[in-house]
Amino acid sequence: MRKNKTSIGKIESFTKAVGHRTRLEILLFLFAKPESSLEEIREHINSTQQNTSNHINKMLYGGVVMKKQKGNFVLHKLTEKGKKFVKFIDVNFN
Repeated sequence: MRKNKTSIGKIESFTKAVGHRTRLEILLFLFAKPESSLEEIREHINSTQQNTSNHINKMLYGGVVMKKQKGNFVLHKLTEKGKKFVKFIDVNFN
């Protein structure tokens, strides 16, 4: 299989988005509780707001999480790619 630089960059972004223990915890949390605020995610992973935001940004860039504006709140939820990945790890690692 031959990949161009753009494809490799997308693969790299995706693997960075899911290749960290904390980001995996966030993925599983968002699968169980879609449309969560940064504060809810922060509390779940027991981290600072800045650290949580950094993790979310990597996941946004990797295409596994998206933001949704709801009134004054910004909520986070999995993209279809994120949902497929969580289902993949559920089937293959549980």
